[in-house]
Amino acid sequence: MEEKTKDYANILALILDMGEALVYAGAEIGRVEDTVTRMAKSYGALKVDAFALTSVVFMTVTFPEDIVLSQERRVVAGGQTNFVKIEKLNSLSRRCCKQALTRDELRQEIEIINNDSIHKFYIYFGSILAAAGFVIFFGGHLFDALVSGVFAIAICFLSDILSPKIQNKVFYYFITSLIIGFGICLTSKYIPQLNADKIIIGDIMVLVPGIALTSAVKNVLIGDTLSAVVKLAECLVWTCALAGGFMIPIALLLGG
Repeated sequence: MEEKTKDYANILALILDMGEALVYAGAEIGRVEDTVTRMAKSYGALKVDAFALTSVVFMTVTFPEDIVLSQERRVVAGGQTNFVKIEKLNSLSRRCCKQALTRDELRQEIEIINNDSIHKFYIYFGSILAAAGFVIFFGGHLFDALVSGVFAIAICFLSDILSPKIQNKVFYYFITSLIIGFGICLTSKYIPQLNADKIIIGDIMVLVPGIALTSAVKNVLIGDTLSAVVKLAECLVWTCALAGGFMIPIALLLGG
C-alpha cells in the first residue's frame, strides 16, 4: 500500500510538471486544467480536482484503493508565450492519454520539451519585421523603419540579458522601455529627420504583452473569470510600466 502511494505520488508530480510547463508556456488555464485531468485519469485516477492560476497549479486526485493525494506547484514568473512548446506538450498529453507512458518516458519527454527553445534568429528577425512594419503602418518613413528595426534588435538583446536576472516583469518592462526610450530619443535628437513618435510606436509593439492580454480575454469568454482577472491585472500593470519607461525620456529629451 505504501509503495503504491509512493508510485502514485511520483506520477502526480510528473503530471504537475506538465501543468507547470503549460502555464509557463502561456497556455490558457482551461487547457491546463483539462490536460492534467485527462493525464491523471489515463494513469488510473478515479476522480480529479484540478485548479490552476497563472502562478500555481493545484491537484487533488483519488486513485484506486481510496488513495487520495494532493499536490500543488508554484509557477515562478511566467515565460513568453510559446505556441510551439504548447503544441508539443499537447501532443505529448494526447499520446499519454492513448497509452500511458512510463514515468521515465514521461519525465524524459517533458525535459526535452522544456529544454527546447526557438532559435534566436527567428526571434530577432520577427522583432525587426514587427517593429518596422508598425512604423510603416502608422505613417513612418523607410529610414524610421530601419532605425526601429535596429532598436528592435536592442530590445531582444536586452531581453536575453535582463530576463534571467529580473524575475519581476514590472521592473523588466520599465527598465527595458526606459533604456530603449532614451536610445530612440537621443538618436532622433541628433538626427532631426527621424520621427521619434513613429519609431517608439514600432518598438513599443514588440514589448506590449498582446498575446497574454488576448489569452486573458479568452479566459473570460470561456468562463475562467478568476484566472482571467489575475492575468488581465498583470497585463495592465506591465503596460503601465512599459508606458512609464518611455514617458520619462520623452519628457526629458523631447518635451521642450
